[in-house]
Amino acid sequence: MTDKRKRRSKSVGSEALSNVEERPVLLAPTAVIELFRAQKKPMRWPEIRELSGVRQGADVDQLRRVLRGLCHSGDLHIDSRGAYQMAAPEVAVDGVIRRGNRGRLVLIPVGGDDELPVRLTRDSRLRIGDTVHARLVEGQAVIAAVTKRSEEPVIGRAVAGTRGWYVVAEGDFRGRVYLESKGEGAANDGDTVAVTVTGEESFGLTGRVVDVIAPRDDLHAASITLLRAHGVPVEWPPEVDEAVRGLPDRVDPERYRDREDITDIPLVTIDGEDARDFDDAVFCSPRPKGGWRLVVAIADVSSYVRLGSALDHEARERGNSVYLPDRVVPMLPEALSNGLCSLRPQEHRLCMVCDMQVSPHGKVTTYRFYPALMFSRARITYTQVAAFIDAGYLGFDGEVADSLQALHDVYRALLAAREDRGALDFDAPEQKLILENGLLERVVPVVRNDAHRLIEEAMISANVCAARFLEKHEAKALYRVHEGPTPEKFDLLRQALAYAGIRLNDEPPTPKTLQTVANQLADRPDRGLLETMILRSMMQARYSPENVGHFGLALPRYMHFTSPIRRYADLVVHRAIGGVLRRDPIDQSHLDEVGEHLSVTERRADDVSRGVADWLKCEFAAQFVGQTFDGTVVAVTDFGVFVELDKIFIQGLLHVSNLGDDYFTFYPAAMSLVGERSGRRIKLGDKLSVILADVDVESRKIDLLAAGTKGGKRNRRGRS
Repeated sequence: MTDKRKRRSKSVGSEALSNVEERPVLLAPTAVIELFRAQKKPMRWPEIRELSGVRQGADVDQLRRVLRGLCHSGDLHIDSRGAYQMAAPEVAVDGVIRRGNRGRLVLIPVGGDDELPVRLTRDSRLRIGDTVHARLVEGQAVIAAVTKRSEEPVIGRAVAGTRGWYVVAEGDFRGRVYLESKGEGAANDGDTVAVTVTGEESFGLTGRVVDVIAPRDDLHAASITLLRAHGVPVEWPPEVDEAVRGLPDRVDPERYRDREDITDIPLVTIDGEDARDFDDAVFCSPRPKGGWRLVVAIADVSSYVRLGSALDHEARERGNSVYLPDRVVPMLPEALSNGLCSLRPQEHRLCMVCDMQVSPHGKVTTYRFYPALMFSRARITYTQVAAFIDAGYLGFDGEVADSLQALHDVYRALLAAREDRGALDFDAPEQKLILENGLLERVVPVVRNDAHRLIEEAMISANVCAARFLEKHEAKALYRVHEGPTPEKFDLLRQALAYAGIRLNDEPPTPKTLQTVANQLADRPDRGLLETMILRSMMQARYSPENVGHFGLALPRYMHFTSPIRRYADLVVHRAIGGVLRRDPIDQSHLDEVGEHLSVTERRADDVSRGVADWLKCEFAAQFVGQTFDGTVVAVTDFGVFVELDKIFIQGLLHVSNLGDDYFTFYPAAMSLVGERSGRRIKLGDKLSVILADVDVESRKIDLLAAGTKGGKRNRRGRS
């Protein structure tokens, strides 16, 4: 904001105060409540301050504390417009704070299992596991008081602040916990610690250190901290270790004569260079009268992980594997995930097969599921398959080469069918973090090629067949459901696209509608940004026993079947298919609960992965403080723009106050900032030259300055 703007704001404020008659200052909670009763309406902060007679200094701070206290006590609450209003006094409820199935905080009443949405205030300090007293307002729980603190410790990094020690929390609770003392373990500045919350003051939660989890100079501090903070299990219980010791170290073909023997089929696995657990193997051959036979063989995890066993309980608790730059936290013990279940080359393995007949037009005409014994011929990488597609030679025997050629042919047919039904096909930008000696050395963009898409289409076909098979036999399992944009989100998307020169009518969108938009973006430099906007307008995919279809894939039914080593939802589907084949259906009465849990663990894994990546990127960016970069605007907000820096692929915030000597107004529909005096417009996709000014690893913030602007700060807690 310019000095002129500041002066103008101050002048307007002074004039408003001069027109207000002198009133007695109301700072007692009872007086503030009486003020609300007299006004009989919601009020925002400026009006409350004016009517209470508060002018400046300590009185303003005291009034804020009174309002905060009345919100905590439940006498007041803040509505969706940011106004304070009286809480309805007639309904009170006690309960425990939990995480709901859509990721939001909910209140579970004592003695019940209903989920009441929690209305959060800006300064809310709730944690999962807190026992609270609340009032119901418009169907939402307004927290009046925390009656018992969660016993789970807060995980975060200790900071020696100018006014004392505090911990910057990670995980579900993001805020500060001020330390009564450093406690046990003699934590140092920057160490990751566990803190027991002991109380709350006006400035925040208070607590004491009970454990030092990782010293600041630990090269794996990011992963250790965030895995612990989000409650991801990393140790195996003794009963799981005991179960693993009882497993065979190899598959004996003689023991599985009741299975179909497909060891003569030249199946191969196709994965990335650094993959270690191989869920799926593929084979394809042309049919004499046209079309193809497509075989997708999936690791038969259900033969080793029995429902209700210790292995099953732990796999369900984890929900999925978590992939981080420096490690993998597997859903199954390594003896299974990388050993007995993994479809390693030149070894016999148990598998569940989806054997499909695909027409020349890419339609799966018939399919069959059966348990089998297989023998993978080779482990092939995406890079090798891409080279084969380009050059036609891979160095493998003729059967494998023939299968790969047929796979590429069936892929093109499946892709044509995908385009015909209007499924979304976005190449969202992905990145790979390259570590050396535990430190991030570079960020590499990941480019998908036909090899990736070939496997993707084969897996989608098998997943659809799994859903069709179970529906046909009236067997229950978990669908992978994906809902389209809400009317509100679609309206915002439509306006944003209009400013980008792309017109959409106001009819409810279909996948084909949005894919048509994506096709118009093919040669635009802002293609990736606009595709990301379209993706963000849709609901997050989740697991549910109730089928509502998959909007993104334009499919009426869809399940996850092809990755049971790393996703528990796929194991649920395998068990259901096995029950049908054995004519012995399994109990699936728990599917609602399992679906909600797996949706949460999936989001948890995403949060950890994203948090570790951001942490490492901040440490990496610290070495570039003071340097100038060219970059691209990838997001626009009312407080500034986020710019991705060329060459290092790191994003930072260019705050609106650092955009130059002008006052900028945010236009959300156009996703742009416009200068009031200059008329300068900053929008998505614009190229800017910026200075990397400051890095704060604790809060994972990277601050930028417009090139030519004086300033720049020292990096805070960068790499050692």
